[in-house]
Amino acid sequence: MPRWDLMDLYKVHPFRVIVMASERMVDGVARSNKTAQEIAMTARDVALRLGRDHGIGLGDIFIDIAVRAVIVDTERLNRAVLEAVRLIRTDPDLEGVHIMGALTNIGQQMPPKAVDGSNLKQTLENAFLTIAVPNGLDTVMGTPWNRYHPLPDDNHVMKVYREFLEQCGSNALRAVRRFYRA
Repeated sequence: MPRWDLMDLYKVHPFRVIVMASERMVDGVARSNKTAQEIAMTARDVALRLGRDHGIGLGDIFIDIAVRAVIVDTERLNRAVLEAVRLIRTDPDLEGVHIMGALTNIGQQMPPKAVDGSNLKQTLENAFLTIAVPNGLDTVMGTPWNRYHPLPDDNHVMKVYREFLEQCGSNALRAVRRFYRA
């Protein structure tokens, strides 16, 4: 969510805006967005307001979809984020906005190696990108020396990530263990 008072600076020196779509205001209180629809609606509302009230072009707006750490995701937030990417990208009123995410969040607190011996955190980032980029993610905050690339469907981490996306509650936590335990 932007701090609207900062938009007075835009009149002095135009800039690009990063919108955190992970929260919305409800009766003056910030609430976490937990569904793809909530994330996409927040992105839509803020982007259109930035254009309408402040003259910011959609190409100067970056929607941060808030990539979540898998190790604590028991509410299908990763799934919601991936679906939100698609919803934002297919909204004709948002054509031209950039959709971004901080990749390093996804592997926070995970062991360094997957059960197949691969670098778990980096491979998780690639798994996320394998799904998100074709749906419309176009900007990444990532580690410069990582070699980002799409993963094949038969990659161990890719398979477990897809299984994880279908789980919630304690089943999601069980799925997380499959990344690093045989």
